[in-house]
Amino acid sequence: MLKKVLLVLASLVVLCSALIFIFTDPFKKNSRAGLQIEYPNGSASVFLGDNFIGKAPLTEEKLQSGEYIVKITPDDNKLSNLNLPIYLEKGTLSIIVYNPGETSKNSSSTVFELRKREDKSSTVSFETYPENAFISFDDKEVTFSPLVIDAVNPGEHHFSVNLPSYEAQDHSFLVLEGYETKITISLAKNINIADDSEPKNNEATASVIQAKFNEDSNQASKSSDILGPKVEIIKTGFFEADQEVLKVREASNSTAKEIGFAKVGNFYPYLGEKSSDQKWLKIQFEKLTGWVSSDFTKVIEGDEPK
Repeated sequence: MLKKVLLVLASLVVLCSALIFIFTDPFKKNSRAGLQIEYPNGSASVFLGDNFIGKAPLTEEKLQSGEYIVKITPDDNKLSNLNLPIYLEKGTLSIIVYNPGETSKNSSSTVFELRKREDKSSTVSFETYPENAFISFDDKEVTFSPLVIDAVNPGEHHFSVNLPSYEAQDHSFLVLEGYETKITISLAKNINIADDSEPKNNEATASVIQAKFNEDSNQASKSSDILGPKVEIIKTGFFEADQEVLKVREASNSTAKEIGFAKVGNFYPYLGEKSSDQKWLKIQFEKLTGWVSSDFTKVIEGDEPK
């Protein structure tokens, strides 16, 4: 009888020990996360905190989840290092795409991190450096960063990021159900911008832009100069030739041809037309008609000066 009791007690001890092992996870096997480094320029050393984890490009799937500082050191000592914080969510793969230049200013990085959500919904958030970059998600209308998109369908998606004088970023990625995909993008300064006398791809040189700003300021700087409804251009955070501006397009969508830049603080005759989605306003711009985003404008009705 005593042996039977001891055997039962021993079994209970083993069972309790097993349960404690499972729930406390002492070896952290249930907290593992992955990290993938995409590196197009040869190879580089990758450190997670102070620990060397391998040569990039690499994929490591047995890392402890949590917050780290990732350091990527190119084997070519002429190229710039990358140091950034990252959060490794358990059971997921975080991705860093790093394209180094000779300095941090002409280096680019895109970081994909996942965050578990309480519900089953999926979201995507964008943060860019510099801010106010143009983001196109699944080839839809362009908007500005920072940006959060809710209720995104799980599966493959695509985005592009553009900012004048910076190299564009273009990526496809997967959205998981019940997770936020946090995308952090550092844009590289374009050091190969052509200095031609003729504009290319409808983009004027700085001197031409400045001349147009000066002309534009004389034409539309005061509300009292315009009779009837008018549109005021308000703060955009987007600059060309050291002037804060808003792009004017020939049609009411973000992919239409740019016809110029409306200076913040200036006024333009409002032609009384809006796009079907209410996101674009039609204005008189110099000797042309154009469309501007309603997010960065204020409509003033009547003939009275502001």
